[in-house]
Amino acid sequence: SVIVRGGAYNGRDSVDFLALAEELVRSGHDEAGRELGELARTTFDHKDGRVQEAADGSGWVGYGEANIQLAKGRAPLAAAK
Repeated sequence: SVIVRGGAYNGRDSVDFLALAEELVRSGHDEAGRELGELARTTFDHKDGRVQEAADGSGWVGYGEANIQLAKGRAPLAAAK
């Protein structure tokens, strides 16, 4: 399916635009599918991003940065002698 119910970080439905483009081509809408496929690689490229909400709660104002996930580093290397 190209739509995932509740698949967005905020519980809203999400659309896999690349999968939608492939379905359009498969169903005979070649030009629309190819154009959406090109747009999906740039216009909708906010995977793992977050929508930035307006401070007054009136809606979204753009895309914000995803929360950073830190990883524990490995043990230090022994110093060369």
